[in-house]
Amino acid sequence: MHFKREHQGEHNRAHFITYRNIFPALLRLAIDTDPVPRRIFRRLVAQLIHWYTNNAQYENPETIALLQCCLDAICDSWGSLRDYGAECLNEFLIWSIKRSSDTQAETSSMNIKSLLKRLYNLCAHPDYTKRLGASLAINNIYRVFREEEYLVDQFTFELLYWMLVNLRLSDHDQSATGTRQQAISAIRHLKRIIIVKSNLFLNETSMRRKFTNLDRSDLPSLVEWLFIETSRKEQDYSSICRELFGEFVKLLPDFKTGFRWVKARLDRNSTFLENLYKDSELSPLNVLQKV
Repeated sequence: MHFKREHQGEHNRAHFITYRNIFPALLRLAIDTDPVPRRIFRRLVAQLIHWYTNNAQYENPETIALLQCCLDAICDSWGSLRDYGAECLNEFLIWSIKRSSDTQAETSSMNIKSLLKRLYNLCAHPDYTKRLGASLAINNIYRVFREEEYLVDQFTFELLYWMLVNLRLSDHDQSATGTRQQAISAIRHLKRIIIVKSNLFLNETSMRRKFTNLDRSDLPSLVEWLFIETSRKEQDYSSICRELFGEFVKLLPDFKTGFRWVKARLDRNSTFLENLYKDSELSPLNVLQKV
């Protein structure tokens, strides 16, 4: 039995390596300047995506080989390949959702978990091309993502967190790279999802994934975390956290304005702002004027 499992593992690894060599070539042929191979291989890649999203096993080697190939493409310096990688990831998400029609939501999100886990790793990558690829991916798949409430509930907070990490790490990137612009665009798409679905987020749910330092996976806790993050020194990051705080605090039934929220905190702890901004370039007075 042990030998059989070991043999199966070697077989899977061999398949993975083979596919990792074949799939990139297929994607490049699918963007060939000659329309004939381009049409043929685009159809083939689409069929492969449809086929390998129909997996019953989490992190299925063939599925992951194809997914990783699409992610590598969206991080490439070649614009045409990057655009096609984004198109493939969109198709991957669409068909992963289609496969859920006869299954439970938790089972159907296997491939989405695989995709998002890798996007989170790209968001935290030291290489700016990887962070840019993650932002481009979110900016291409969010329209599909926002239509599935079980995905919105489960992953939106986590996605927002990692896109904010992406923006914070991009603080020193050259403006020409586009990392900050694309990250901000993705964050604002997620902001819109949270605003539209705000009633869903007012209370915790069993499936919602929360991130580090978030006390509870609900909107009031997210609002508090965002306000604390406004004290960070990275300018674009601090600014977008203030923007998100200002938009989300209006959705809380007990406050409606940022000023009321801050006042309530100061009533409980008069040194709240002073402690928060003691190492920040912003003064507490400036913060109050901006909320």
